[in-house]
Formats: sequence, structure tokens, C-alpha cells
Amino acid sequence: MPDLIASLLVTTSLVIFFFGASVLIYHTPIIITFSGVWKKDTRSGSACIMWGPGAICVSPGTGGLQAVIRIHRSDLYQLPIQSSQEGEKDQAEPAQVSPEETEPKKDLRGLLSFIPLIQKIIPLFLTHFRFERVTGTVWVGAGDPVTTALVFGYYHALTPFCRIFCSTVLIPVFDQLILEAELTGGFRILCPVGLITRVIRRILPDILSMHDIPAPAFLKKGGTSG
Repeated sequence: MPDLIASLLVTTSLVIFFFGASVLIYHTPIIITFSGVWKKDTRSGSACIMWGPGAICVSPGTGGLQAVIRIHRSDLYQLPIQSSQEGEKDQAEPAQVSPEETEPKKDLRGLLSFIPLIQKIIPLFLTHFRFERVTGTVWVGAGDPVTTALVFGYYHALTPFCRIFCSTVLIPVFDQLILEAELTGGFRILCPVGLITRVIRRILPDILSMHDIPAPAFLKKGGTSG
């Protein structure tokens, strides 16, 4: 009897654990953020793709474009994507392009056949996308105090309508012509696993029909309704 109770407890714990993990994975969004600095002496930016505790960030560095893998905001591994020396070499020695490569693509009709598929998945993406609020600071100077004050007044007049997706701070500079910014924004994909599943179920029958392949039975039974 104690062995039966122990086995039931272990089985129940495993079921609860895997069920909770599945729900967590299903509902964990993918967050894509962009940040940049545009100033007179500094121009930089970065893009990050975050899913749960993990993230991959791409940003320019002193040696070229760098990708960083992070866990809980701690850098684990850095991967150079493109070095500045390679970029200079490409500029110094342009690649020779054959005449055949410069001709228009002959399979344009094949690419156009995918337009109906794109039209089908756009509504799915719209239901799973949410824009993140743009935050940061913007310094604006129109060169004279009057015009700068007008721009500043228009900004505050439109602020109530933009609070949903924008909460930037505008700082007027009355004595010079300037436009500098430090901004962060992005968007998130809600239930990415569910989005991928729905996209596959919606467009897979059409892709199979293009290649004269019969669609599986589970896709025909309402699987393409979205």
C-alpha cells in the first residue's frame, strides 16, 4: 500500500509538472526590442529577441557586429557576426557579378503564388502582435525660440493621444538647431507556439496542394479555419 501511494504521488507530481511547463511555454511571449542613441558624437543601437529568461542581442561593437547570448541579463557567450575588417575588404574589392546574376529572376511567377498564403497568415499575426511602448528622451531645437516653442506645444497637445504607444520625454533646446534621441521600443508576440501551430495548419494544405500532395485528414477537419 505505501508503495502504491508513493507511485501515485510521483505520477501526479510529474503530470502536474509537465502540464504546468507546457502551459508556461505556450503562454510565454517573444519580446523583440530595439534601442538606439542618435547624438552628435554617438550613434549606436541594438536589437534583442527575448523568450523567457533567455535573450539574443545584436549590436555594433568596436570590431564589428556582435551577437550576445544572455540568461537572466547575464552575458554567456559573444559571437562576432561581421568584423569591420571584412566590411572594409568588401568595399575595397567589390565582388565580380556575372551577367547571368544581374538578369531578372525567371521564377517571379512562383514567388507571386505565395501571396495568397501571406494574406492568410497576416490576420493571425495581427491577433498575436502587441506593440511595446516607445520610451526615451528626445532633444529638439528648431534654431530659434519661437519655432521650438511651437513644436514643444504641439507635442504636448498630442501627448494624450500617444500615451498608449509612446511615453517619450521631449526636451526643448532654444538656442541651437538640434535633433538627438535615446529611444527604446519594440513589440511582443503573444503565444508564439500557438501562432506557429495555427500558421502551419492554415497554409500547409495549400503548400501541399501546390506540390500535388494530399493533405492529412486532421488538416481537412476544420484545421484550416484558424
